[in-house]
Amino acid sequence: MEHKSKTMEIPNKELNNLAKGVSQGLVGSVGGRFLSVLGSIIAARVLGPAVYGLYAVGWTIVRFFSQIITLGMDRAFLRYAPKYWGKDNLRVKGLLYQVLFVSLLAGVVFGLVFFFVAPFLSNTVYKKPELELVFRINAFIFPALSLLTVIAAATKITKSVKYSVILQDLGQPLLDLILMVFLFLIGLRLKAAIYSDIFSFILLSLLGISVLLKLIPDLISPGAIYDYSLKELFNYSLPAAFGGAFSVYIFWVDRILVGFFRSSIENGIYLAASQISTIFLVIMAGIYNIVIPLFSESFTKNDFRELNETYRISTKWGFYIGCPFLILLLISPSQVISGFYGNQFSDGVSIIIILTLGQLVNLITGSVGPLIIMTGNQKFLFRLSTIILASDIILNIILIPKIGIAGAAISTSISLSIQYFIEVLWVKKNLNLWPYDKKYLKGITSLIITMIVAAMMKYFIHLPTWPFLFLQIVIIFSSFFGMLVILKLDVEDKYFLMNLFPKRRL
Repeated sequence: MEHKSKTMEIPNKELNNLAKGVSQGLVGSVGGRFLSVLGSIIAARVLGPAVYGLYAVGWTIVRFFSQIITLGMDRAFLRYAPKYWGKDNLRVKGLLYQVLFVSLLAGVVFGLVFFFVAPFLSNTVYKKPELELVFRINAFIFPALSLLTVIAAATKITKSVKYSVILQDLGQPLLDLILMVFLFLIGLRLKAAIYSDIFSFILLSLLGISVLLKLIPDLISPGAIYDYSLKELFNYSLPAAFGGAFSVYIFWVDRILVGFFRSSIENGIYLAASQISTIFLVIMAGIYNIVIPLFSESFTKNDFRELNETYRISTKWGFYIGCPFLILLLISPSQVISGFYGNQFSDGVSIIIILTLGQLVNLITGSVGPLIIMTGNQKFLFRLSTIILASDIILNIILIPKIGIAGAAISTSISLSIQYFIEVLWVKKNLNLWPYDKKYLKGITSLIITMIVAAMMKYFIHLPTWPFLFLQIVIIFSSFFGMLVILKLDVEDKYFLMNLFPKRRL
């Protein structure tokens, strides 16, 4: 497929949607991740590495299956609903009814299966009988988790991510944190962390239903048109769900296999280190939130120039936003993990470095996965993700028993790098879309200079952990973005920032 994708100034309307969506999405994803990590820190400190390791296994499995629990109905809605939005509410309602029904049913089935296989998983697979109760309680999360995921995705049809931010990105982890602290205070320990998860998803799902009623006032009134059969929806949703999920599973399979091969203490340390490195996933999730509906709309209009510009600018700014965190984790990983989790987790320093190097590839390749899915190429992504995931599992099984948790980090970083590079090259060859140009040299130059500044600061300045981290964060952000200004922002970057911070004058 050949399409011209020459650089152009993206239309102000689309740039405004992109910048506004990124700002809201980043607030949600970064804020939500902060709350999740804060919850993990509190749980780790209250429970200790061994008990926290048990919680981590259950938590990881729930998040692992959360990627496919909707059977891709959230993606199907965002793929097909935009052409009806604002024009035909009956067809929007029909599609929404279908995806909500399927996702809720799938959540119930997942929960029942997980509940009844809990003894087998805990006693035979993990050989840790104490995990049975953890698994069985977690089984009640699945129906509400599936429902909330689809509801949050459905609100993005408005081209605004504020509702999904309130419901899923910020609301759920905030409520989870509040409930967990309360339950800890009344004397519960391991169960407190699990119960808070369950009730936060249930309550936010109920709130999400009220939000949908606000967006579609006649949602519960009689009448709906079903343009797509369930078979047609599944033809799109299942490859999209499993393709996207397998890409994400690379971030999860290492944690599950560490829990299988290593001790609960090592599992707790690995989860803590991997939680820190996922700041880059948070940044990309904030960008994904808005580019997915924009990609879908541009592809529906067959406007490949607009599609490429959204791809290019979102990739560049994902890289820019992620660079300061990249520098911090590569230069001062020991201060980060000891500051957040305590000195008992200091063995995770090397894990942070290895995983951060793998996440660098995630940053520089941008929103290539969602781009493939929203252009109707989900089957390619499914095939590629299946191969990479299988290779990653084999690599983890080989390396974890031999070199411990470092083997899991190495396997994950290698697998991620291969997948993302293949995806970018495939998009270039088949869609003629390419996110890179010489403007990236400014970001690379700023990255190198700021790394030198941060390394010199670490060498010459010796402070207690938190004052040091605060000072280094200020210096890194000031240096990196200051260098971008010195090297002169591109016109598109100025427009992006003006829309990102509309009340500021540049």
